[in-house]
Amino acid sequence: MNNHPANRLAVCFAVGVLALATPVPASAQSDVENAIIYFGEENVGGYVQPLADLYGTDINSGFFHGASIPAEGFHFNIDFIGTGSVVGDEDKMYSAMLPPGFTETSAEQPTILGPRATLVSDGSGMQYKGSDGVVDASLFSYAVGQMTIGSVMGTEGFVRFVSSPELGSGKFPKTTLFGGGLRHSISQYLVNAPLDIAIGFAYNKMSIGDIMDIDGLIVGAQGSRTWDAFTLYGGAGWEKSTLRLDYTSSGSTPEKVSIELDGRNSFRITAGGMLKVGVFKLFADANIGSVVNFSGGIGFGN
Repeated sequence: MNNHPANRLAVCFAVGVLALATPVPASAQSDVENAIIYFGEENVGGYVQPLADLYGTDINSGFFHGASIPAEGFHFNIDFIGTGSVVGDEDKMYSAMLPPGFTETSAEQPTILGPRATLVSDGSGMQYKGSDGVVDASLFSYAVGQMTIGSVMGTEGFVRFVSSPELGSGKFPKTTLFGGGLRHSISQYLVNAPLDIAIGFAYNKMSIGDIMDIDGLIVGAQGSRTWDAFTLYGGAGWEKSTLRLDYTSSGSTPEKVSIELDGRNSFRITAGGMLKVGVFKLFADANIGSVVNFSGGIGFGN
């Protein structure tokens, strides 16, 4: 058998993908999905908005760890990336619309990341209570595997994939993510450039259980400089994410709900570092925008 490093990396990646893609046995609907379908269209957007904001930021993160792309020649990398978005106080509560007949028109209620719901009572005897928060976290995180191959005329491509089972004994539904993108070297056109410079884009699609999916798109520029084994890198990017909900509510009068929610992150600045020794690399970065995100991981490649 050919023992070339690229072949060994390809085998490792194939084994990893098979492990990630192993089917998960079917199970009952998760706590998160049950909490969501309790709502009609009027209030579900406020309850679920943090998922659009935080997961939308997560899936657009961690796809680059430097800006050096050879003009020609084969290179192959496998990265295992963890990313997490900071949960703020604004992600835990929202202003819920109260049913007709209440003296007040709205009341503070927990989002899916908030505390237990409180009962709202009106002088007329009417009462309203939203769903409790389901997920208690200070960092809303995700992990994904990524394979990068290049280079042709200073261009490399990458794909990423993960399939994860239900978490927390059925609390959070199974998720799958598939995405990819391209990056192109700009510094190859510059003479004696002090930095490596690249531009690129990434698109990712995440499915969450049976009723939710999120699309994420990011376009940006990256720069880096390397000293021996250490690379300092950064970048700026425009991004967009959209969460789609499609279900039938479980209330006394079921209704069909189909809505779209945009994530609040639209621009980010990235700063990070990578340590590479031989084929092994370790990287971490911070992403500053409307949502603060951190990503990092390990990788192997040439």
